[in-house]
Amino acid sequence: MKNWQTITVGEYQHLMKLIHSDMDEFDKEINICACLSGKTPTDIEALDFGDYVELKKRLSWVYSTPPKSEPRKYYKRYRFIYDIRKINTGRYISLQTFLGGGIVEQLSNLAACIINPRWGMYDATKHEQYAADIMEAPFILVYSNLLFFCELFTNFIQASLPEANSPEMQKVLTHLKSNLDGLFIANGSRSTSDAH
Repeated sequence: MKNWQTITVGEYQHLMKLIHSDMDEFDKEINICACLSGKTPTDIEALDFGDYVELKKRLSWVYSTPPKSEPRKYYKRYRFIYDIRKINTGRYISLQTFLGGGIVEQLSNLAACIINPRWGMYDATKHEQYAADIMEAPFILVYSNLLFFCELFTNFIQASLPEANSPEMQKVLTHLKSNLDGLFIANGSRSTSDAH
């Protein structure tokens, strides 16, 4: 049975697609239960109704805000970047581009912009491979590191750049914060850097 600690980025994205789909509510719930329990939709439909209700109750965590988790610097052969100055202009542009596509939908691409291989240098031509590897990473790990990075990034800009008060920089900061606020959980509650 999946939970916040065991769900991967790819599974989280699949769940959010299900939750926000146009499917009728019963089919949506069946598919969500199947996704989180490792069963097929047919298996879920074959459950006694009491067992189905109990399963839904045990899986209700999916409608809550992810729990607070300390960022961890390493994931397998990658390390997350916490020093904002280590992000080059190309990665900054990629981050802004991916933010425009929505945090949930672009979570693996965003995370791929703030990691380095544990051994060796970042290679922009391998971004797709990095993002594919992140799809298998624990959601909580990626989520926590991305929020932490964005908090540091926002604080760095506000503290170190005299242009932070310019209309252009305020627009960038507002865009970043509004996209972070866009990390919605199924019931519509927000999970932002303020909460973590």
